[in-house]
Amino acid sequence: MNNWFSPNAEFLKCCVRDFKTHFYECDFRIGPNGGDNHMLKEFLEGSYMCHQGRCYQRPLEKALKKTCVAEVHEIFKDHGDPVIKAFDLG
Repeated sequence: MNNWFSPNAEFLKCCVRDFKTHFYECDFRIGPNGGDNHMLKEFLEGSYMCHQGRCYQRPLEKALKKTCVAEVHEIFKDHGDPVIKAFDLG
């Protein structure tokens, strides 16, 4: 299971990119959507296409961990600033 799960939504976005451009199978089967429901829908559609045998096995030199470059983005924009306060525990 650990080999199929990515805690990083950006890897799934790269899989969507590669479904569309190269018809590569994704290295992962499960992961978060990162707040992007449309991306998740595209990922599931690509995964289904591969499940039907319409994709190519990803070459080792094209592994996602080597080729996926993603921009950093915040999911919770404009939701306030962190506040740090000292509390008396005694």
